[in-house]
Amino acid sequence: LDCLCGAYHKRFNSSGNLQDLDGAITTFRIAIDIIPNDDEKKPGYLVYLGDLLTLRCIHSSTPEDMDEAISVTTAAVDLTSDGDPARLECLTALGERFRNRFDVSGVLSDIERAIEILREVVQAASAGDPGQTRRRRLLATALAQRTQCSEEIEDIESSIPLMTSAMEQTPDGDPAKPQYLQTLGYLLMRQFERLGHLPDIHRSISLYRRGIEFSSPKDAMRPALINGLGNALALRFQ
Repeated sequence: LDCLCGAYHKRFNSSGNLQDLDGAITTFRIAIDIIPNDDEKKPGYLVYLGDLLTLRCIHSSTPEDMDEAISVTTAAVDLTSDGDPARLECLTALGERFRNRFDVSGVLSDIERAIEILREVVQAASAGDPGQTRRRRLLATALAQRTQCSEEIEDIESSIPLMTSAMEQTPDGDPAKPQYLQTLGYLLMRQFERLGHLPDIHRSISLYRRGIEFSSPKDAMRPALINGLGNALALRFQ
């Protein structure tokens, strides 16, 4: 069943055919029902099912998939115990699920729950944990998203060092680098709007320019980077 699900998922990535994604989800649900709760692999399987459901929600706008993704990922967390290395990964996935649902629902409680969970995992991770860069980036992104619903300068101030850390630890050739640069540029632009510190807008412009430099013409982040650079330049001109 593992192999069949993987084949469906791989074919979906190539074809974009939602029937392949449906097949992967159906197959994986069967596999999870067979696996006993005390199997150490079950939490990871539940998280993967949540990944598939989130992917289908993104492509077909089915909010019930996002609700189920949160449910199965919560079940994965419940199957782990404190001190279990898998627990941090399951909690990270759960925080990301709430952040994903906020993208769909716009409900403030979803992004607040995401921030609460992601703060917990960032604080709980040991020094040198290889997953910490990603967790810091997710937390910074969640804080940035909350700034769209509120005028709390604290969210911007908290997210800037987290995103700076994630950006600096990401190699220039990494596909995620333009996204980090775009998000950090946006945060600094928002901080300039609130506080009026010129170094913030200078740095924002520099980051947007770097993001454009590192992105290819077909990169999904390129329009946001170009738009952000235009907005930042207009703000500095004012």
